[in-house]
Amino acid sequence: MTLNPFIELARDPVEALAWLGYVLLMFGIVAAAIPWAARQAVVLVVRYQKNAQSDAWWSLGQRRRGYIPPLSWLSRLFAIVFVLAVAAWALGTIVWVIG
Repeated sequence: MTLNPFIELARDPVEALAWLGYVLLMFGIVAAAIPWAARQAVVLVVRYQKNAQSDAWWSLGQRRRGYIPPLSWLSRLFAIVFVLAVAAWALGTIVWVIG
């Protein structure tokens, strides 16, 4: 049985509006997180291309390009992955609420 949202709003307006607010919040998280993560990923790629030859990037052997990034680069990468995980959870919540 499919529930009519207008009947649910009339039956229990506080619950219906709370769910609406929750879904809108999840949409906001997804809408803000994905563009932020995309911009930060571009920053990471540019930082790698500019700084891979520096001493901050450790190399394994005699090669000039570094393989092990510095802590600031890794922390930004972790932040991107974490924000994308939160966005995935928010998207899953939206699918669960709507479904």
